[in-house]
Amino acid sequence: MKLTFLLNRKYSPSYPKWLGREFYKLPSLSKEIGPILEGCYLDPDIKSIIGKLEKICILLIEYQNAIDGMVKAEIRPFSLSRGFWNIDFQHIANQIYNSIEGELKSIPLDGAVDQWVTNQDFLLDIHKMKILSSVYK
Repeated sequence: MKLTFLLNRKYSPSYPKWLGREFYKLPSLSKEIGPILEGCYLDPDIKSIIGKLEKICILLIEYQNAIDGMVKAEIRPFSLSRGFWNIDFQHIANQIYNSIEGELKSIPLDGAVDQWVTNQDFLLDIHKMKILSSVYK
């Protein structure tokens, strides 16, 4: 959900009640992703849930590519049947990181994207937020 806000260049509420409520107001992706996420809550089969989450990831990748065509997904066939993701997310993260230019690249990114997108210490640092503001323009 947070990546959907980021791709829509919209503020993502940190409070879960507002996150879900505002999610469906996003102009892109929420109508496609929301029902899939809701289906994950009702599905008792973990492999089925992984498949649904991969579908969401593919929608996010396709949307990112529609914006600037920079992400090339590497698919590992037959991984899901063994309980692993078919998409190589590290490969995608490396491509996105390598595309960053200027002062934004100087910010150390410790952890996964969801950790720095929701990190209050990071988000409350005015210097870092000025640099990060280029993402939200």
